[in-house]
Amino acid sequence: MRTSTILSAAVLGLLLGAGWSAFGQSAAQPEPGSVAELLEAGQGLVAVELDGNETADALAVIDPIARRVAVYQVDRSSGAITLRSVRNVTWDLQLDEFNGTKPTPRDIRSQVDPR
Repeated sequence: MRTSTILSAAVLGLLLGAGWSAFGQSAAQPEPGSVAELLEAGQGLVAVELDGNETADALAVIDPIARRVAVYQVDRSSGAITLRSVRNVTWDLQLDEFNGTKPTPRDIRSQVDPR
């Protein structure tokens, strides 16, 4: 469950990073200090706070340009920062589906009448 939360946060950040410029000027202006504003301003890395546990917090650092996610654990008592995982999600984002349930996107697509 925790891995799913981390991956979901990371993918959201990457999708925002990859898709924000595609909307161009027609998109609503981002809120000051938001992830979208940082991406639009070309600030590069994005940090996303994740659910922690009783003793540690978690942080995902997303590089939308390189399409990488790094996850860190921050010990609440000592402040020690430990790298827990790094992943390049470029190929992950090329999948239409993975570990999904029925109906899959392909199943749904086959049931829709061509327009």
